[in-house]
Amino acid sequence: MTKKKKDSSLNRYLNKVEHLEKKIGHEKDPDELLKENRYLYSLLEVTHSINTPRDFNQLLELIVDSAISLTKAERGFLMLFRNDGNLEFRVTRNIDKKTLESEEFKISRSVVNQVLASGTSLFLSDIYKEEEFKVSESIEVLGLRMVMCVPLKAKKHLLGLIYVDSHSETESFTKLEERLFEAFAAQASVAIENTRLYDSSVRDSLTGLYNYGYLRTRLDEEINRALRYKKDTISFIMIDLDNFKAINDSYGHLFGNSILVKIAELIKGSVRNCDIAARYGGDEFAILMPEIGVRGARYLAQRLQKEIAGLQFPVDDKETVSTTISIGLSTFPVEKITDGENIVVEADHALFVAKSKGGNQIAVFGLRKDEKRKEPQLIGKSSQIEEVSKTISRLARTDATILITGETGTGKELITKLLHQESDRAEKPLVVVNCGAIPDNLLESELFGYEKGAFTGA
Repeated sequence: MTKKKKDSSLNRYLNKVEHLEKKIGHEKDPDELLKENRYLYSLLEVTHSINTPRDFNQLLELIVDSAISLTKAERGFLMLFRNDGNLEFRVTRNIDKKTLESEEFKISRSVVNQVLASGTSLFLSDIYKEEEFKVSESIEVLGLRMVMCVPLKAKKHLLGLIYVDSHSETESFTKLEERLFEAFAAQASVAIENTRLYDSSVRDSLTGLYNYGYLRTRLDEEINRALRYKKDTISFIMIDLDNFKAINDSYGHLFGNSILVKIAELIKGSVRNCDIAARYGGDEFAILMPEIGVRGARYLAQRLQKEIAGLQFPVDDKETVSTTISIGLSTFPVEKITDGENIVVEADHALFVAKSKGGNQIAVFGLRKDEKRKEPQLIGKSSQIEEVSKTISRLARTDATILITGETGTGKELITKLLHQESDRAEKPLVVVNCGAIPDNLLESELFGYEKGAFTGA
């Protein structure tokens, strides 16, 4: 949504507020007018802030902190409906912006139920002076003096609620301030809906991690930033499950998906807030780590390797399944890694090396500018290794266009480098382009005579 559309929504509310103010009357106490002007200024600042793109959980926390600030409450809660229709606490905060523990966030259910039933706001600035509201047992037990609850709606659809309360008596809200707070809730609803839509476009629907497109965008941004400041280090980790195909074949894709979700949760819980953890594709994950060198990245890789190997996935009451991972790691700046494409290619190459050692290994690409360059080599125990080498030599001396495809770990980058190494263009730069939407059999079966995956473990 454009800024103009966002602003127009607020302006409509402010026009209603202005009309309401005229109905209330022009002759107001100067202190009351000053208070309302300050409230309006705070509201405009908050509205601008919540409409600034940010992480979804950070947005929800900001909305609650802003609600507490605007109402001078002691506690604030934001509840959203889950897909199953149940209301869920998403943020529970106090005036010090600290998350409340479960035993600390008991609220007035009668207030919540009334707002849910009516779909309208409830403002109780001094509960015991509200003649029309019957004080419930929960309010008395909690010792509350002020409770306010406002629905969050998007296109007349109820998203959830904002609830604030206080144990001490607060200043009475004017009708204008109540309408302004509803305007704030309306803007919060728009921000929540927009952020949800944005999140769905940059996150993997199964695991909740970022998707490949967002990863590559952020990777290019971080590389450009590092090049500009000429100081920052970036590390890139690629992770591949070693026996995932066998698990899928034996227990089905639903069980396999549950493993991917659990591993994604572990990865997400292990990285920093500034890191980008993504599902690269299939059973492959990737982690972008700004301002982290090879030592810090290797430490994370070793921790993930150990923790994932220790996971047990129950098939039934009697059987469990476990898996291991292979990890490839590359860092910037090193020789040959000058952009986002290079750092991915070299991490992929390191992952190939890790898998070639039998899996459950970590391999690091780290050719520094003062180290000797090592040319790529075709290694392994394949009985057809000589035939492969001859095919590479023959193709390298032709002008034919060669298309190389394959999953991570099948050796496509290695074959590309060997072809370039033996070609007449060996002294010129090599540019590798990964194409994911090309038929699987163009390289392995047609050029080399056997199925894809023949290079795995080579």
